[in-house]
Amino acid sequence: MLRNMRRSERQMTDIAVKQVLASENWGVLSVCGDDGFPYGVPINYAYWAGALYLHCSSATSHKLDGIRRCNKVCFTVVSQHQLDPKNLACNYESVIVFGTATIVESEKEKLEAMMFFMRGLAPEMINAGFEKCDPKTSGLSVVKIEPILITGKHGQ
Repeated sequence: MLRNMRRSERQMTDIAVKQVLASENWGVLSVCGDDGFPYGVPINYAYWAGALYLHCSSATSHKLDGIRRCNKVCFTVVSQHQLDPKNLACNYESVIVFGTATIVESEKEKLEAMMFFMRGLAPEMINAGFEKCDPKTSGLSVVKIEPILITGKHGQ
């Protein structure tokens, strides 16, 4: 059972949450790691068609092993962060996505996701970048996170 946000007065609207996910490109993926230890890894992502897409350069990465072990994941994005020492506070916006992760098998979906990914991260280098990251030839894995619950919170 997923919990409701404790400080609900700080909850962001659904529109604001989706804007954060669409405008950012970096977050922390948390999976069930080795020996039951949590494993959180900073990673680039793309928010496309209502899902998060990540890439991995190795089929035996720690994050992929964790997803194979348990496909329930958490992905956190912090879009703003500024300390306010005078008020002992912090101004921030953060989004947490709880969802299920799958390793994308469809070549078509991998290619579409990577093209979307490249347009967001390096639009001026799509062709050169895509040659290096072509899922057909690079051994690259693509992970799709389908959200179950997305919450956003701000503090000011």
